[in-house]
Amino acid sequence: MKKIALLLTLIISTITCFGQTIEVSQFGSTTVSRPTVAASSDQIADYAKRKLHNKIPNPSFFKTPNTKVFSIGNVLVSITFGTLKKNYPNPDAWLNVAQTNLDGIFRGTPNYTSSIETINNKRFYINCIELGGGKMITFYSVNSATLTTMHGSIQYAPEDEVEAKTTLKELLHNFKFKVQ
Repeated sequence: MKKIALLLTLIISTITCFGQTIEVSQFGSTTVSRPTVAASSDQIADYAKRKLHNKIPNPSFFKTPNTKVFSIGNVLVSITFGTLKKNYPNPDAWLNVAQTNLDGIFRGTPNYTSSIETINNKRFYINCIELGGGKMITFYSVNSATLTTMHGSIQYAPEDEVEAKTTLKELLHNFKFKVQ
């Protein structure tokens, strides 16, 4: 009996160590080492009620084309892909424009932070804001060659901040745009 339990533990550990690839759309994917569960509108609403005192998230926010919503541990993650117009003047500057615009909106908001970081040769605009009873990290990237954009968010309760930041690091470190 002990040998069977040990064998099962080793098999499960081996499977989870390889990571779970999240195919968001035809535009990109990422890999996380922890189990992910796709989230329905009811599960999103339940999460908001249970963890965030109904402040965020709004389930209708996640009902957009190309959006995947899933939970990883105690955090709720959404990722959406889109495309820039073919005549967008400077795709490489898109993140800077996004940062300038959002910093203008949220300037003066307590505990708001934003930065542009390069991770594995990909640039990401990342911001964090407190919303009602919870917190939200949003992240953006653009593939200048294909004009594909990626926008994601991680919503979480304040007590889950370490888990949220670990999730962000893992998502962005393993993120890949697909070549079209």
